[in-house]
Amino acid sequence: MVFVTGETGIGKTALVEAFLAEVAEPAGAVVARGRCLEHFGTGEAYLPLLEALGRICRDGGEPAVARCCASAPRPG
Repeated sequence: MVFVTGETGIGKTALVEAFLAEVAEPAGAVVARGRCLEHFGTGEAYLPLLEALGRICRDGGEPAVARCCASAPRPG
């Protein structure tokens, strides 16, 4: 898992896109993206992570959901 942070307009998205094109996609890595947007007032601290996991489950179909279920913690 990688978190990329920095000021607006310094090229975070371009850096991640270049990395994915060179390394992650040819290797068959599972890639999910979550966005951090400035919120005013109360917000969900884990919203980018929840967004990324939601995208994996929606876009990856049944195999992705099964993989998440297989590795998720289960109540005692």
